[in-house]
Amino acid sequence: MKYRILIPLVTAAACGGTTDPPDPPQRGRLAVVNRSQYELDELRVHADSDYDRAANRLERALPIEGRHVVEIGGDVHVTIFRVKYEGGPMIALTTAEAIDVGPGETRELTVFDEVFRLKTNDR
Repeated sequence: MKYRILIPLVTAAACGGTTDPPDPPQRGRLAVVNRSQYELDELRVHADSDYDRAANRLERALPIEGRHVVEIGGDVHVTIFRVKYEGGPMIALTTAEAIDVGPGETRELTVFDEVFRLKTNDR
């Protein structure tokens, strides 16, 4: 008896809604290029200037002259972590202002030793 009641309830729940799923959010792409003299140990993307809770977007350190592309949407700040000097402590550098990446847009963020440069790649 339990199975006869359970199956119709599950079927009704699975077929109950007729609304279409929401469209996936439109995202842009940010290409981060490392032109500093150090590997980048972490890359964090976050909505405000606080990077503590943001996850690292790199699977491994980004080498010198390396490039890493992340999908993002809206205005974001970017923080990178690297050593201050060979064998020294770790430092974090964060973009001073949010970077706006619109749907379907690609922007390139170049990381130098202590500054960033942002440019738009129009396709």
